[in-house]
Amino acid sequence: MIDSYKHIDKILPQGEFLRGFVNQSLLSKSDLKTILRNRGIFFNNNSKEKYVPFLSTILLSPNEFEFLKDRLNTREDNPKSATGTISFQSEKELINLVPENVNVKEKIDFNFTNFKLKKISSFHKESKQNDKVVLNFEIERQDLNKSWFESSNLFSGNLVIERQDDKSVKVIKEYTSPETFKVASVIENIVMNHFKKTEVISPKDTLKRIYFGDFNNETRITFFLRLSDKMNNSFFNFIDIIDVHFKADEELELPERIDWMTNKDALIFKGKGIHKDFFFKDREYHSCIKCWGMEVKFDFSYELAEGTLTVNFGFPYFERLGNKAEFEINIGSFSLRNNVPSADKKRIKKKLFNLLEKEKTKIYNNYRAYLEEKIKV
Repeated sequence: MIDSYKHIDKILPQGEFLRGFVNQSLLSKSDLKTILRNRGIFFNNNSKEKYVPFLSTILLSPNEFEFLKDRLNTREDNPKSATGTISFQSEKELINLVPENVNVKEKIDFNFTNFKLKKISSFHKESKQNDKVVLNFEIERQDLNKSWFESSNLFSGNLVIERQDDKSVKVIKEYTSPETFKVASVIENIVMNHFKKTEVISPKDTLKRIYFGDFNNETRITFFLRLSDKMNNSFFNFIDIIDVHFKADEELELPERIDWMTNKDALIFKGKGIHKDFFFKDREYHSCIKCWGMEVKFDFSYELAEGTLTVNFGFPYFERLGNKAEFEINIGSFSLRNNVPSADKKRIKKKLFNLLEKEKTKIYNNYRAYLEEKIKV
Protein backbone atom coordinates (compact mmCIF):
# COMPACT_ATOMS: atom_id res chain seq x y z
CA MET A 1 0.00 0.00 0.00
CA ILE A 2 1.39 3.39 -0.96
CA ASP A 3 0.52 6.18 1.45
CA SER A 4 -1.42 9.10 0.05
CA TYR A 5 0.62 12.10 -1.01
CA LYS A 6 0.45 15.05 1.36
CA HIS A 7 1.57 18.58 0.46
CA ILE A 8 3.03 17.22 -2.77
CA ASP A 9 1.55 20.22 -4.59
CA LYS A 10 4.07 22.46 -2.81
CA ILE A 11 7.19 21.13 -4.48
CA LEU A 12 8.38 19.82 -7.84
CA PRO A 13 11.55 17.71 -8.05
CA GLN A 14 14.57 18.99 -9.91
CA GLY A 15 18.26 18.26 -10.19
CA GLU A 16 19.45 15.21 -8.24
CA PHE A 17 15.99 14.65 -6.70
CA LEU A 18 14.53 14.39 -10.18
CA ARG A 19 17.40 12.22 -11.44
CA GLY A 20 16.74 9.67 -8.68
CA PHE A 21 13.03 9.68 -9.38
CA VAL A 22 13.14 9.19 -13.17
CA ASN A 23 15.97 6.64 -12.92
CA GLN A 24 13.80 4.12 -11.04
CA SER A 25 13.48 0.81 -12.87
CA LEU A 26 9.67 0.92 -12.90
CA LEU A 27 9.72 4.09 -14.98
CA SER A 28 10.43 2.86 -18.48
CA LYS A 29 12.31 4.44 -21.34
CA SER A 30 8.94 4.89 -23.09
CA ASP A 31 7.55 6.88 -20.13
CA LEU A 32 10.46 9.32 -20.23
CA LYS A 33 10.34 9.49 -24.01
CA THR A 34 6.68 10.52 -23.82
CA ILE A 35 7.54 13.50 -21.59
CA LEU A 36 10.31 14.63 -23.93
CA ARG A 37 8.35 14.02 -27.14
CA ASN A 38 5.45 16.15 -25.87
CA ARG A 39 7.96 18.98 -25.44
CA GLY A 40 9.26 18.51 -28.95
CA ILE A 41 12.58 17.03 -27.75
CA PHE A 42 14.03 14.04 -29.59
CA PHE A 43 17.29 12.09 -29.26
CA ASN A 44 19.09 10.19 -32.00
CA ASN A 45 20.07 7.64 -29.34
CA ASN A 46 16.89 6.40 -27.67
CA SER A 47 18.09 5.14 -24.30
CA LYS A 48 17.23 5.78 -20.67
CA GLU A 49 20.90 6.58 -20.04
CA LYS A 50 20.50 9.61 -22.34
CA TYR A 51 17.08 10.70 -21.09
CA VAL A 52 17.79 10.70 -17.33
CA PRO A 53 20.70 13.22 -17.27
CA PHE A 54 18.81 15.56 -19.59
CA LEU A 55 15.61 15.43 -17.54
CA SER A 56 17.58 16.25 -14.37
CA THR A 57 18.48 19.62 -15.93
CA ILE A 58 14.89 20.74 -16.53
CA LEU A 59 11.87 21.44 -14.38
CA LEU A 60 8.85 19.20 -14.86
CA SER A 61 5.39 20.70 -15.04
CA PRO A 62 2.86 19.53 -12.42
CA ASN A 63 1.02 17.52 -15.09
CA GLU A 64 4.24 15.84 -16.24
CA PHE A 65 5.13 14.91 -12.66
CA GLU A 66 1.62 13.52 -12.08
CA PHE A 67 1.93 11.43 -15.27
CA LEU A 68 5.17 9.83 -14.03
CA LYS A 69 3.77 9.27 -10.53
CA ASP A 70 0.70 7.57 -11.99
CA ARG A 71 2.88 5.29 -14.15
CA LEU A 72 4.99 4.34 -11.14
CA ASN A 73 2.09 3.83 -8.74
CA THR A 74 0.11 1.70 -11.18
CA ARG A 75 3.04 -0.66 -11.60
CA GLU A 76 3.77 -0.88 -7.87
CA ASP A 77 0.26 -1.11 -6.42
CA ASN A 78 -0.83 -4.09 -8.49
CA PRO A 79 0.22 -7.54 -7.23
CA LYS A 80 2.59 -9.34 -9.56
CA SER A 81 3.79 -12.93 -9.64
CA ALA A 82 6.70 -14.93 -10.99
CA THR A 83 6.68 -18.73 -10.79
CA GLY A 84 9.09 -21.63 -10.74
CA THR A 85 8.60 -25.41 -10.40
CA ILE A 86 10.91 -28.12 -9.12
CA SER A 87 10.74 -31.90 -8.61
CA PHE A 88 9.81 -32.89 -5.05
CA GLN A 89 10.70 -36.12 -3.27
CA SER A 90 8.42 -36.28 -0.24
CA GLU A 91 4.76 -37.11 0.38
CA LYS A 92 4.67 -35.38 3.78
CA GLU A 93 2.54 -32.32 4.32
CA LEU A 94 4.30 -29.19 3.14
CA ILE A 95 3.80 -27.45 6.48
CA ASN A 96 6.06 -30.09 8.06
CA LEU A 97 8.79 -29.63 5.45
CA VAL A 98 9.25 -25.85 5.20
CA PRO A 99 11.69 -24.10 7.59
CA GLU A 100 10.13 -22.99 10.86
CA ASN A 101 11.94 -19.66 10.90
CA VAL A 102 13.09 -17.61 7.93
CA ASN A 103 15.77 -15.08 8.85
CA VAL A 104 15.92 -12.59 6.02
CA LYS A 105 18.17 -10.22 7.98
CA GLU A 106 21.05 -12.67 7.65
CA LYS A 107 20.85 -12.31 3.86
CA ILE A 108 19.99 -8.60 3.45
CA ASP A 109 21.97 -5.84 5.12
CA PHE A 110 19.19 -3.34 5.74
CA ASN A 111 21.76 -0.71 6.75
CA PHE A 112 22.48 -0.29 3.04
CA THR A 113 18.93 -0.29 1.71
CA ASN A 114 16.20 2.34 1.58
CA PHE A 115 13.70 -0.06 3.18
CA LYS A 116 13.30 -2.20 6.27
CA LEU A 117 11.38 -5.37 7.05
CA LYS A 118 8.28 -4.49 9.08
CA LYS A 119 6.56 -7.88 9.38
CA ILE A 120 7.25 -11.46 8.41
CA SER A 121 5.12 -14.46 9.26
CA SER A 122 6.05 -18.09 9.51
CA PHE A 123 4.78 -20.47 6.84
CA HIS A 124 1.15 -21.39 7.37
CA LYS A 125 -1.53 -23.33 5.53
CA GLU A 126 -3.85 -21.42 3.27
CA SER A 127 -7.26 -22.38 4.64
CA LYS A 128 -7.24 -26.12 5.35
CA GLN A 129 -5.27 -27.16 2.31
CA ASN A 130 -2.42 -29.54 3.02
CA ASP A 131 -0.84 -28.98 -0.38
CA LYS A 132 -0.29 -25.23 -0.10
CA VAL A 133 1.63 -23.06 2.37
CA VAL A 134 2.17 -19.29 2.40
CA LEU A 135 4.60 -16.88 4.04
CA ASN A 136 3.58 -13.19 4.18
CA PHE A 137 5.79 -10.17 4.76
CA GLU A 138 5.66 -6.39 4.65
CA ILE A 139 8.37 -3.81 4.09
CA GLU A 140 8.52 -0.10 4.76
CA ARG A 141 10.35 1.98 2.19
CA GLN A 142 11.84 5.39 2.88
CA ASP A 143 11.44 7.00 -0.49
CA LEU A 144 12.29 10.67 -0.88
CA ASN A 145 11.67 10.35 -4.58
CA LYS A 146 7.98 9.62 -4.01
CA SER A 147 7.11 12.31 -1.44
CA TRP A 148 9.21 14.93 0.30
CA PHE A 149 6.90 15.38 3.30
CA GLU A 150 5.70 11.84 3.91
CA SER A 151 8.23 9.38 2.61
CA SER A 152 7.23 6.17 4.39
CA ASN A 153 5.44 3.68 2.11
CA LEU A 154 4.34 0.12 2.87
CA PHE A 155 4.49 -2.79 0.41
CA SER A 156 3.51 -6.41 0.94
CA GLY A 157 4.63 -9.68 -0.58
CA ASN A 158 4.19 -13.44 -0.26
CA LEU A 159 6.00 -16.65 -1.02
CA VAL A 160 3.61 -19.46 -1.92
CA ILE A 161 4.58 -23.14 -2.17
CA GLU A 162 2.02 -25.46 -3.73
CA ARG A 163 2.26 -29.18 -4.44
CA GLN A 164 1.49 -30.25 -8.02
CA ASP A 165 0.08 -33.51 -9.39
CA ASP A 166 3.32 -34.45 -11.20
CA LYS A 167 5.48 -34.87 -8.06
CA SER A 168 6.71 -31.32 -8.13
CA VAL A 169 6.05 -28.12 -6.21
CA LYS A 170 5.29 -24.69 -7.60
CA VAL A 171 6.98 -21.74 -5.92
CA ILE A 172 5.27 -18.40 -6.50
CA LYS A 173 6.79 -15.04 -5.64
CA GLU A 174 4.03 -12.47 -5.19
CA TYR A 175 5.25 -8.88 -4.89
CA THR A 176 4.22 -5.26 -5.37
CA SER A 177 7.53 -3.41 -5.72
CA PRO A 178 11.20 -4.07 -6.59
CA GLU A 179 11.98 -4.28 -2.86
CA THR A 180 9.35 -6.93 -2.17
CA PHE A 181 10.60 -8.87 -5.20
CA LYS A 182 14.09 -8.80 -3.66
CA VAL A 183 12.83 -10.01 -0.26
CA ALA A 184 10.68 -12.74 -1.86
CA SER A 185 13.70 -13.92 -3.87
CA VAL A 186 15.83 -14.11 -0.71
CA ILE A 187 13.12 -16.10 1.08
CA GLU A 188 12.84 -18.40 -1.94
CA ASN A 189 16.60 -19.09 -1.80
CA ILE A 190 16.44 -19.83 1.93
CA VAL A 191 13.61 -22.31 1.38
CA MET A 192 15.35 -23.99 -1.58
CA ASN A 193 18.56 -24.44 0.47
CA HIS A 194 16.52 -25.89 3.33
CA PHE A 195 14.83 -28.35 0.98
CA LYS A 196 18.21 -29.44 -0.36
CA LYS A 197 19.61 -29.96 3.13
CA THR A 198 16.58 -32.04 4.09
CA GLU A 199 16.83 -33.93 0.77
CA VAL A 200 13.29 -33.30 -0.45
CA ILE A 201 14.75 -31.81 -3.63
CA SER A 202 17.87 -32.87 -5.46
CA PRO A 203 21.01 -30.79 -4.71
CA LYS A 204 21.55 -30.35 -8.45
CA ASP A 205 18.00 -29.24 -9.27
CA THR A 206 17.04 -25.61 -9.82
CA LEU A 207 13.66 -23.97 -10.17
CA LYS A 208 12.32 -24.09 -13.71
CA ARG A 209 11.12 -20.61 -14.62
CA ILE A 210 9.65 -19.07 -17.75
CA TYR A 211 12.26 -16.88 -19.47
CA PHE A 212 12.10 -14.80 -22.62
CA GLY A 213 14.83 -16.97 -24.13
CA ASP A 214 12.78 -20.17 -23.65
CA PHE A 215 10.88 -19.26 -26.83
CA ASN A 216 11.73 -18.26 -30.35
CA ASN A 217 9.87 -15.30 -31.83
CA GLU A 218 7.10 -17.43 -33.31
CA THR A 219 6.39 -19.63 -30.29
CA ARG A 220 6.46 -16.63 -27.96
CA ILE A 221 3.67 -14.89 -29.88
CA THR A 222 1.68 -18.13 -29.94
CA PHE A 223 2.07 -18.41 -26.15
CA PHE A 224 0.79 -14.84 -25.73
CA LEU A 225 -2.19 -15.53 -27.98
CA ARG A 226 -3.06 -18.66 -26.01
CA LEU A 227 -3.09 -16.52 -22.88
CA SER A 228 -5.53 -14.12 -24.53
CA ASP A 229 -8.09 -15.15 -27.14
CA LYS A 230 -7.79 -18.84 -26.23
CA MET A 231 -8.34 -18.34 -22.49
CA ASN A 232 -12.10 -18.79 -22.22
CA ASN A 233 -13.38 -20.82 -19.27
CA SER A 234 -15.94 -20.70 -16.48
CA PHE A 235 -14.22 -17.68 -14.89
CA PHE A 236 -12.80 -15.63 -17.77
CA ASN A 237 -14.13 -14.63 -21.16
CA PHE A 238 -11.75 -12.95 -23.60
CA ILE A 239 -12.78 -9.51 -24.89
CA ASP A 240 -9.78 -7.91 -26.57
CA ILE A 241 -6.03 -7.33 -26.67
CA ILE A 242 -5.61 -3.63 -25.89
CA ASP A 243 -1.84 -3.17 -25.60
CA VAL A 244 1.18 -4.90 -27.16
CA HIS A 245 4.92 -4.24 -26.70
CA PHE A 246 7.11 -5.52 -29.51
CA LYS A 247 9.82 -4.70 -32.03
CA ALA A 248 11.31 -6.21 -35.16
CA ASP A 249 14.10 -8.74 -34.72
CA GLU A 250 17.18 -6.67 -35.50
CA GLU A 251 19.11 -9.74 -36.69
CA LEU A 252 16.66 -10.57 -39.48
CA GLU A 253 15.81 -9.02 -42.81
CA LEU A 254 12.18 -7.97 -42.65
CA PRO A 255 9.53 -8.75 -45.26
CA GLU A 256 8.62 -5.69 -47.30
CA ARG A 257 5.22 -5.30 -45.67
CA ILE A 258 6.74 -4.74 -42.21
CA ASP A 259 10.05 -3.10 -43.09
CA TRP A 260 8.72 0.12 -41.52
CA MET A 261 9.60 -1.54 -38.17
CA THR A 262 13.31 -1.40 -38.99
CA ASN A 263 15.47 0.48 -36.45
CA LYS A 264 12.60 0.91 -34.01
CA ASP A 265 13.78 0.19 -30.43
CA ALA A 266 10.27 -0.48 -29.17
CA LEU A 267 6.75 -0.29 -30.55
CA ILE A 268 3.72 0.03 -28.30
CA PHE A 269 0.33 -0.49 -29.91
CA LYS A 270 -2.79 0.49 -27.96
CA GLY A 271 -6.33 0.15 -29.21
CA LYS A 272 -8.89 -2.46 -30.15
CA GLY A 273 -8.50 -5.71 -32.03
CA ILE A 274 -4.71 -5.49 -32.18
CA HIS A 275 -4.47 -9.28 -32.52
CA LYS A 276 -6.38 -8.97 -35.81
CA ASP A 277 -3.71 -6.75 -37.38
CA PHE A 278 -1.96 -8.60 -40.19
CA PHE A 279 1.46 -8.88 -38.52
CA PHE A 280 -0.09 -10.76 -35.56
CA LYS A 281 -2.83 -12.55 -37.46
CA ASP A 282 -0.53 -13.82 -40.24
CA ARG A 283 1.93 -16.38 -38.89
CA GLU A 284 4.43 -15.65 -41.66
CA TYR A 285 5.48 -12.48 -39.82
CA HIS A 286 5.80 -14.01 -36.33
CA SER A 287 9.39 -15.17 -36.79
CA CYS A 288 10.47 -11.55 -37.41
CA ILE A 289 8.83 -9.98 -34.34
CA LYS A 290 10.06 -9.92 -30.75
CA CYS A 291 6.99 -9.51 -28.55
CA TRP A 292 7.55 -9.12 -24.81
CA GLY A 293 4.33 -7.77 -23.36
CA MET A 294 0.58 -7.82 -23.87
CA GLU A 295 -2.37 -6.34 -21.96
CA VAL A 296 -5.57 -8.32 -22.35
CA LYS A 297 -9.14 -7.45 -21.37
CA PHE A 298 -11.46 -10.13 -19.96
CA ASP A 299 -14.96 -10.36 -18.60
CA PHE A 300 -15.02 -12.39 -15.39
CA SER A 301 -17.58 -14.17 -13.28
CA TYR A 302 -16.67 -15.42 -9.82
CA GLU A 303 -19.16 -16.42 -7.13
CA LEU A 304 -21.82 -13.68 -7.35
CA ALA A 305 -19.41 -11.07 -8.71
CA GLU A 306 -19.18 -10.08 -12.36
CA GLY A 307 -17.06 -7.45 -14.02
CA THR A 308 -14.09 -6.73 -16.27
CA LEU A 309 -10.36 -6.68 -15.74
CA THR A 310 -7.20 -6.25 -17.74
CA VAL A 311 -4.21 -8.53 -17.29
CA ASN A 312 -0.61 -7.76 -18.17
CA PHE A 313 1.27 -10.82 -19.41
CA GLY A 314 4.91 -10.53 -20.31
CA PHE A 315 8.59 -10.09 -19.68
CA PRO A 316 8.67 -6.53 -18.26
CA TYR A 317 12.46 -6.35 -17.92
CA PHE A 318 13.22 -7.63 -21.42
CA GLU A 319 14.78 -4.35 -22.53
CA ARG A 320 17.31 -4.63 -19.70
CA LEU A 321 17.75 -8.41 -19.28
CA GLY A 322 17.08 -9.76 -22.77
CA ASN A 323 16.73 -13.56 -22.83
CA LYS A 324 17.05 -13.72 -19.01
CA ALA A 325 13.90 -11.63 -18.44
CA GLU A 326 11.41 -13.62 -16.36
CA PHE A 327 7.72 -13.96 -17.20
CA GLU A 328 5.31 -12.03 -14.98
CA ILE A 329 1.58 -11.48 -14.70
CA ASN A 330 -0.35 -8.74 -12.95
CA ILE A 331 -3.87 -7.36 -12.92
CA GLY A 332 -4.18 -3.86 -14.35
CA SER A 333 -7.65 -2.34 -14.21
CA PHE A 334 -10.41 -4.09 -12.26
CA SER A 335 -14.09 -3.17 -12.05
CA LEU A 336 -17.25 -4.84 -10.76
CA ARG A 337 -20.73 -4.48 -12.24
CA ASN A 338 -22.43 -4.93 -8.88
CA ASN A 339 -21.85 -3.22 -5.53
CA VAL A 340 -19.44 -5.21 -3.37
CA PRO A 341 -17.91 -4.19 0.00
CA SER A 342 -14.27 -3.10 -0.22
CA ALA A 343 -12.99 -6.10 1.74
CA ASP A 344 -14.84 -8.52 -0.57
CA LYS A 345 -13.55 -6.65 -3.61
CA LYS A 346 -9.95 -7.22 -2.48
CA ARG A 347 -10.69 -10.88 -1.76
CA ILE A 348 -12.25 -11.38 -5.21
CA LYS A 349 -9.33 -9.65 -6.94
CA LYS A 350 -6.88 -11.86 -5.04
CA LYS A 351 -8.83 -14.99 -5.95
CA LEU A 352 -8.93 -13.99 -9.62
CA PHE A 353 -5.19 -13.34 -9.48
CA ASN A 354 -4.65 -16.88 -8.16
CA LEU A 355 -6.93 -18.32 -10.86
CA LEU A 356 -4.98 -16.46 -13.55
CA GLU A 357 -1.73 -17.85 -12.17
CA LYS A 358 -3.11 -21.39 -12.35
CA GLU A 359 -4.47 -20.85 -15.85
CA LYS A 360 -1.13 -19.44 -17.00
CA THR A 361 0.71 -22.49 -15.65
CA LYS A 362 -1.72 -24.89 -17.33
CA ILE A 363 -1.48 -23.09 -20.69
CA TYR A 364 2.32 -22.97 -20.51
CA ASN A 365 2.65 -26.65 -19.57
CA ASN A 366 0.24 -27.72 -22.31
CA TYR A 367 2.06 -25.63 -24.88
CA ARG A 368 5.49 -26.96 -23.89
CA ALA A 369 4.13 -30.52 -24.10
CA TYR A 370 2.73 -29.73 -27.56
CA LEU A 371 6.09 -28.37 -28.74
CA GLU A 372 7.99 -31.37 -27.36
CA GLU A 373 5.59 -33.78 -29.09
CA LYS A 374 5.97 -31.81 -32.30
CA ILE A 375 9.77 -32.16 -32.12
CA LYS A 376 9.46 -35.96 -31.69
CA VAL A 377 7.31 -36.21 -34.81
